[in-house]
Amino acid sequence: MHWYNPMTRSVEDVPAPCTEEEAVEMLSGAPDSGAFAAKYFGLRREGMGVEQAMIFVGHHWRMWHLRYKYVG
Repeated sequence: MHWYNPMTRSVEDVPAPCTEEEAVEMLSGAPDSGAFAAKYFGLRREGMGVEQAMIFVGHHWRMWHLRYKYVG
C-alpha cells in the first residue's frame, strides 16, 4: 500500500492491513491516534474497504498537515 503515514508524516510503501485490528494498530501510538482512528472508522462506516480507508486517512491527514505547516 502506498500511503501517507500520519504518524511519521511521510509517504511509505507498506503491506496493506487485512483486518480492522491491523489497521488500528498501524494508526496507534501517537498523540493524535484517536483522531486518525475516528477518521478511519468514519470511512469504514461509509462502506470503504480496509485498505482504501487507510489510504484516504493518510490523504486526509496529509492535506491537514500541509494546511497547517509552518512556512516561516
